[in-house]
Amino acid sequence: TIVDDEKDEQIKLVPFDNRLSHRYSLPYWRQVHILSQRTYRVCRHGLFDANSISLYCGLGTLFVFLWFRLGFQEKDIFLKSGATLWIIGTWMFFPMFGALAVFPSAQVLLKHELYVGSYRLSAWFLARTTIQLMFDLAWPLVWIPVVYFIMGLRDDFAAYLLFHIIVAVCIFAMQSLGLVLGAALPPHRAMTAVVLLVAFFFGYSGLFNPSMYSWLKWTEYFNVLLHAYQILLRIIFWNGSYRCDSNSNFDVCDHKSHISSDDILDKYITMPLWVSLTILFATSFGFRFLAYRILRHKLAIDRASGDNEVE
Repeated sequence: TIVDDEKDEQIKLVPFDNRLSHRYSLPYWRQVHILSQRTYRVCRHGLFDANSISLYCGLGTLFVFLWFRLGFQEKDIFLKSGATLWIIGTWMFFPMFGALAVFPSAQVLLKHELYVGSYRLSAWFLARTTIQLMFDLAWPLVWIPVVYFIMGLRDDFAAYLLFHIIVAVCIFAMQSLGLVLGAALPPHRAMTAVVLLVAFFFGYSGLFNPSMYSWLKWTEYFNVLLHAYQILLRIIFWNGSYRCDSNSNFDVCDHKSHISSDDILDKYITMPLWVSLTILFATSFGFRFLAYRILRHKLAIDRASGDNEVE
């Protein structure tokens, strides 16, 4: 069982005796707390190292040079749409790939500690995935506000907060997808599956080919990126007005000089808001629970003895 040594703040393991009346010497949430501390100490070192700083600062620099202070001309509608997709796509990529290694990297130690009754599997899962989520949300907390306002997506603080919240929910959802693939598939197959998913999410987002074949429309319901993307478009274009170009792609410019937010959203939005929000949250929590069940099932199969139940 996990024993908390207050002097050196180390986590120690002692053999578990099935004859004890209580299987675990520490309450559930104390297990989660100690495991969270251990996970944080092990994983924190690469969060703000030179390589990470170079990566995210480099990405931010590339973004702001490509989309610097976008305005309110008709051409800026497509530019803002593309910038929004690129932002949400960037923060889809990192959490999904990062989640693939969560279970394989801890498999040997996890099996041993569960075998001796150190803690509940659910306590380890909650601690490990929560700390991973915190790390996945750390860089966007710094990166997104800088890029958002330099790009000029919408110079409104309330809109920015909504934008950031939806990106955070998308990170949560994409990490949950990565956890499922990491739990269900061998590492090399999980990597292949993620690459295919990323290609599907980007290609079928609606920006690159708005006129999708009618018999492919059903795929929109399974495209988590598309739902996050369309919610973000609602945020940045809401209550906005854009001056028509001389050769406009909007019919409204035949008799008006400006394009309203309703005209823009009618062109880009294909899903009701409640559907997009439901799918985002269902993916976030549903796939996370599925990842836990898959992991629990695989560990139960791998146990040499059936005396110690995995909980």
